[in-house]
Amino acid sequence: MTGTPAQWTQLLEGLEQEGATTSLIRQRKEGHFEFLRIHPMEGVAQRQPPEQQLRLLGNSPFAWDVLLTGPTGVGKSRAAKGLHASWAKNLARPGALKRINCAGIPADLLEAELFGHQKGSFTGAIADRDGLFRSADRGTVFLDEVGELPLALQAKLLTAIEPQNEKGRWVRRIRPVGGEDEFVADVRLVLGTHRNLWEEASAGRFRVDLLGRISTHVVALPSLTQVRHRILGAYLDRLEQMEQHVAHQAGGPVSFVLHREALDAIQDFALSAESQWTWNYRDVEQSAERLALLAWSHRRGKAKRVGIGMDIVTKEIHFLQERWNSMPGNGEREKGSWTDLEEAMRAGGLDSLSELERWETRWLLQARRATRNQADAWRWIQERNLLPFHGGREKGNPTDSFKKRWDRYAEYWKEALNPTPRQALPSSIKED
Repeated sequence: MTGTPAQWTQLLEGLEQEGATTSLIRQRKEGHFEFLRIHPMEGVAQRQPPEQQLRLLGNSPFAWDVLLTGPTGVGKSRAAKGLHASWAKNLARPGALKRINCAGIPADLLEAELFGHQKGSFTGAIADRDGLFRSADRGTVFLDEVGELPLALQAKLLTAIEPQNEKGRWVRRIRPVGGEDEFVADVRLVLGTHRNLWEEASAGRFRVDLLGRISTHVVALPSLTQVRHRILGAYLDRLEQMEQHVAHQAGGPVSFVLHREALDAIQDFALSAESQWTWNYRDVEQSAERLALLAWSHRRGKAKRVGIGMDIVTKEIHFLQERWNSMPGNGEREKGSWTDLEEAMRAGGLDSLSELERWETRWLLQARRATRNQADAWRWIQERNLLPFHGGREKGNPTDSFKKRWDRYAEYWKEALNPTPRQALPSSIKED
């Protein structure tokens, strides 16, 4: 490779921006250099988008443990299946994927499910059992909702999940319930949780040492409101799955077709801040199934092309809006904030503000009503290009950006709702 020192400096900076760094560059002769090593920077995976992180980890011979975080319905199970498939293909790991929901099994049975048990170790143990770790040898174990594990079992998991190098092979040592001997299991571990394990550890509900072991590779999957551009694609994917599901009943291929105006309506609704997507992809999948059901009920004869029109989509949008608005606590979010500000405006508590400031508070209220949290409210304002309100597009945390504006008016609405009591006059002074 040739080039001037300035060109080499530019190349190295570009590599660092892409998450890689170089070391031991050797000059073979003037103007000719050689890389002896190019390697990823420490923590590079955490700085990539989630999809890129998963691709990197799916090709890595060193990703023994991967922690998937994110709210319910963001696709942690799908990501775990994708990692397992990548490891099976790229690293020749033919073992099975074994999944267990840590919140769905009683604590006294969960240990036996994971590590197996010896015959007679407890009532009902009529035979030896391998458990998930041993049965998934050369495969993957997916511990979903790992944040729900009881502390006692977290302690027992510490040793089991620690990979150990034995003759060039990285394995985990497992001791079954009621057994004395340890067994080796060559498994990769994927863990999922909707909880913030760092907050859980600070509160004493999750072991810090266990968190340290499982947090080498953390992939934070975004909520659907953060990646709204994917919603329409998720609809189309689910409709395609429904086509395959009904094909055998229809005696051949069937296609669900969204009419042009219906497609635009779903896209507009998906991108609007009023769509909450409380359960993320589960909301989309269920919605697509309802669209397919209604369209199928209107199918004429044995038609292979089933249209989904604007009438069906309109009903579905109204259903989703009503469903989200009826969620427990939906009307009580941030009590004492935007509802109080609205009441203060009606009470005349903002009369001392300028006309521009009163206009800003109205946009604050409208944005807050249309969204679920302050970050979404700020994005709602930005999407509508309300430049006089926020003074241009700001960088940084959207929650902080909204909160700064909100706090500006706090003293006004608090004073309007809770006026300072009038001090009593001294007894020696009579009021006219």
